[in-house]
Amino acid sequence: MRRSDYPRPFQTMLIDLNAPAAYADEGLPVRAYPRILPIPPGAVSEDADTLILEPWRRDVKLYPQLYFLVGRDLPQEAAGRDETAVLGYGLGLAFRDNGILLASPGAVPRDEACCCWYSLYADDSQILSDEMLPEADLTSVVLTVSSKTAGRAEYPQKDLLFDGGKILDETREFIEFRKYDLIALGCAGTPLFLPADRKFEEDEILTVDGGVFGTMNITIKDRRDPAVCIPGWKPRAFFMEEGYLR
Repeated sequence: MRRSDYPRPFQTMLIDLNAPAAYADEGLPVRAYPRILPIPPGAVSEDADTLILEPWRRDVKLYPQLYFLVGRDLPQEAAGRDETAVLGYGLGLAFRDNGILLASPGAVPRDEACCCWYSLYADDSQILSDEMLPEADLTSVVLTVSSKTAGRAEYPQKDLLFDGGKILDETREFIEFRKYDLIALGCAGTPLFLPADRKFEEDEILTVDGGVFGTMNITIKDRRDPAVCIPGWKPRAFFMEEGYLR
């Protein structure tokens, strides 16, 4: 089955952190529920063969992941686990970076945390294979990512806190899902870290091996340039600041 054979998702979403190691990498305690984030459709790249790191990006974290499509309309209500609500799973790669911090004067810890999530909303941050499987035992799936510069890492999907069925079960009390909605599962471990001063070679190939989900060979266009950054901005006063309401 192919993702392109189905209508465009009404909602495109992702799970930001979905494994104990992913939380530890961010220095955060593990939540007891999945935080599902809506992202713009443009965050899913139209080119599953190329990853472009724009000049203003800095330290990059990347990881393989699975995504799934919702199999039917799910009204907003409390419900038990229903495996038929997952149409199928596919393979992908995602990345985030901290380049946006350069535009934040005097960044505080909240800015540093938020920039992690904001970068996930960026165009082409989610590179997803078109091939899908209608069903799979994720506990036996191990994703690997490797390249000459990045090295190699494994991501056993049994380490995920929430698979597709459990995500829908835990969140549909608050969210109404539509058939063919797309949800990325997130990282099942510690992302690979590429600091700004460690660039990929020109047109380096990064391979994502998904076992039964196939393989993605992604050409990296690393255009990061320390001389280029996002234009600075002047923050507005927060409503709680003294004198703001006077």
